[in-house]
Amino acid sequence: MKNGKVNYFNINGIASEGGIVGDMKCFEYLCQDVSPKKDGNKTIISFNAEYVYRTLQCKDIFFQKEQEYRFIVPTIEIEYPKEFDINLDTQIKLFDFDDFIRGVDINIK
Repeated sequence: MKNGKVNYFNINGIASEGGIVGDMKCFEYLCQDVSPKKDGNKTIISFNAEYVYRTLQCKDIFFQKEQEYRFIVPTIEIEYPKEFDINLDTQIKLFDFDDFIRGVDINIK
């Protein structure tokens, strides 16, 4: 399972003199595992398919106040929305989101 905070980018692009361009911060996040390569006056960035799950951790800045955290199971492929039953054999403990992210007191005994 993969998990992490959702990252918010200008998914629809940013207006520039030459038209709409992609948000480089989004490309840098998605392609962080492969070093950029120079080809003359171009920079080529590549995407490692092993980290394709990161696309599920990206949303447009329109939603940035949601402060979403996602759990991703890359071995399960679904083609339409699906609910999953989760059977827990332990007591559930709720955490403040900031404490959860910092890892404060998240051990349940």
